Amino acid sequence: MMSEPATPKPRITPTGRPFWEALAKGEVHIQRCGACRRYVFYPRTICPDCSSRDLAWTPVSGRGVLYTYTVTEPGKGKRGGDILAIVELDE
Repeated sequence: MMSEPATPKPRITPTGRPFWEALAKGEVHIQRCGACRRYVFYPRTICPDCSSRDLAWTPVSGRGVLYTYTVTEPGKGKRGGDILAIVELDE
């Protein structure tokens, strides 16, 4: 009897761990720069706008505009593919 393939998991880095932990609780948290107040995504250690290291994880609504998305084909032995999206959050 063949077992079901494991569900693919994201590669969680120390920098992005708070993002995934918030999602596991049903929340969306995005980094925000304390110096220039810009929201920053994807997770980083330095603000791409002002080079500050003062980035803090901030809860956001998760509401916004979905511009496009795609679902990729699963890789060999995987159940389901990746979902990639371009979203502009209300914040």
